[in-house]
Amino acid sequence: MIHGHTPGYLLDIEPIITHVAKRLRVPIEELKGPRRGQHTALCRQIAFFLIRDLTHRSYPQIGAYFGRDHSTVIHGYNLIINRIAREPEFAATLRYLRDELTDETCFKENGWVGTLA
Repeated sequence: MIHGHTPGYLLDIEPIITHVAKRLRVPIEELKGPRRGQHTALCRQIAFFLIRDLTHRSYPQIGAYFGRDHSTVIHGYNLIINRIAREPEFAATLRYLRDELTDETCFKENGWVGTLA
């Protein structure tokens, strides 16, 4: 199972967005901006999923950060859940991104600020 909070550090939105942008090679400004291209939209939905999964942020809070309605975040989150169920390779990629984000060594090396779960 990919989603579900894990013991360790709780991240906030910025480190997750930074990591997604870096790993998926999309500028942070595009993730937060109005662009709706296929690659940008998918990366944004992955960020929605990881933020919801790894933080205590609500859909409205995530939406507000991205300048979007909470229903957009819910829709994107659900698209990712469905894709995980259909595509094992996609699920493995998300698991890898999530594992990187929750790795204590990676967390400290990047100077990410968080709290113990």
